[in-house]
Amino acid sequence: MVKRRAPHARRGAAPAVRSRRPVRWLVAAAVVLGGGTLFFGWAARRTERPRGSSAPDSLARLSLKVTYQRGVDLAKTGAYARAMPYFRRVLALRGTAWHGHFDVACTLFNTTVERRVQRGRVMPMTRSSWERISAAREALERFDSAERLAPGAHEHAKVADMRARRLANWGLAWEALRDAGAAHALDPSVGGDRPLLVPQTEEP
Repeated sequence: MVKRRAPHARRGAAPAVRSRRPVRWLVAAAVVLGGGTLFFGWAARRTERPRGSSAPDSLARLSLKVTYQRGVDLAKTGAYARAMPYFRRVLALRGTAWHGHFDVACTLFNTTVERRVQRGRVMPMTRSSWERISAAREALERFDSAERLAPGAHEHAKVADMRARRLANWGLAWEALRDAGAAHALDPSVGGDRPLLVPQTEEP
């Protein structure tokens, strides 16, 4: 039986060219992953970067009195969002004082109606309705804490009166009337002759 030999490759034939497609995909993936790493590293550095005077480390160097006064000064100019870190710092240092909860509650409510100018357009300071509702809910919780810690009838009445005004600004008329009545019953001098519906940027 005669064995057939395998045919030899022809001389001068061009060698087989391997596909470079996998190599190209690997290079593209490396570029994408490298770019993603750089992006996320840059984003992390941005989030870790302190934001001016509201950074926790800068607030830690301020005395309690100076911290509170800066928060009040910012609130008086209508910069409620910028005032919040100062009032939160005061609350962290004096969490058992009713007035700290009261100031945070008032300022939080005011941030929900604060405006800013961006590219010539007047826009809300908060980024979404969810953020505004979240701030309002926390404000109500702070009002409850202030009411619980209030030392006397006058302070209780002040909390109830201010909560009534904020609820009225949000259109919750029945709840506002309830708290206004409670404030008047505790101390008729609180609130005076001011109307229940007041400008929403009232100072805390």
